[in-house]
Amino acid sequence: MKRIIVISLTAVLVMFAVCPTQGTMNQAGTKSDNSQKTVSISGKVSHDGKTFKSDNQVKNWTVSNPDALQGYEGQHVMVTAHTSADQKEIYIVSVKSVGRE
Repeated sequence: MKRIIVISLTAVLVMFAVCPTQGTMNQAGTKSDNSQKTVSISGKVSHDGKTFKSDNQVKNWTVSNPDALQGYEGQHVMVTAHTSADQKEIYIVSVKSVGRE
């Protein structure tokens, strides 16, 4: 009986030791930081779909998932994306084609 209790307590202690060291991982397999924000940005998709130039910030973003922009190459769109300012990279969540006024 004592052996079962000792094994159970050891398992619980190991779980508490391991769980706090686990961080959230992004799709690239690296730890994500809290600098990512979800924003809506309007701008133009590059012809190869790998970059996005925003209208209001006149900023070029590298698109981490260019497949999301497939079919929108060269068009003016509104995207919802996770941005990472320090890496100048965006992850497209949704995209909507908009006409320029």
